[in-house]
Amino acid sequence: MFKSSFEIVNKNIFDSEATAILHQVNCKGVMGSGIAKQVRQRYPIVFKEYSRMCKQATKNGQSSDLLGEILVSYKTSSFSQNLIDDQLIVNLFAQDNYGYDGQYTDYEALRKCLIKVNNLFKGSDVAIPYMMSCTRGGGDWEVVDKIISETLKDCKVTYYKYNNA
Repeated sequence: MFKSSFEIVNKNIFDSEATAILHQVNCKGVMGSGIAKQVRQRYPIVFKEYSRMCKQATKNGQSSDLLGEILVSYKTSSFSQNLIDDQLIVNLFAQDNYGYDGQYTDYEALRKCLIKVNNLFKGSDVAIPYMMSCTRGGGDWEVVDKIISETLKDCKVTYYKYNNA
C-alpha cells in the first residue's frame, strides 16, 4: 500500500509536476476568482468542459446535483503521443454557489470528491492549493485539511502556497 505524504511548498501550483492539479469549483459554471479563474485563463478547454457539465446539470435538474462529482480534464486539447505524460486538472464540485460573504464549501461534497480522486489516482502525486475550499469557499482550514488527510490516504499530496492571482 502506498503511504500518503503531505508537503507544503511555496511555489506556483501551475509549475507543479504532479499527475493532477486539484481545485474546488462551484456548480454554476463560473470560474471567476482564485485558482479557478487562473485555470479558466490558462486552459480554456478545461473551462469549456466544466461549463458544459454545469449547463447539462441545470438542464437535467439542479446545478446542486453536481455536488460531490469530479471532472478530470487534460490541460490542452492537443494531447501528447503518450497521454500518461499529460498533467490533469481535476475540478472538485464541492460548492453549489459562490461569493465572498459566507461559507460555500460543502464538506460532505468535498469528501465525496476526494474519495473519488483517491481511488482514481492511487500512488500518484496530486497538487492542491494551500487553503483550498477556504479562501473563496469560506470553509474552515482545520476541517478541510482533516478531510484531505482522511480521504487522500493513497496519494502523495503537495500543498502549494504561492498564488499569483
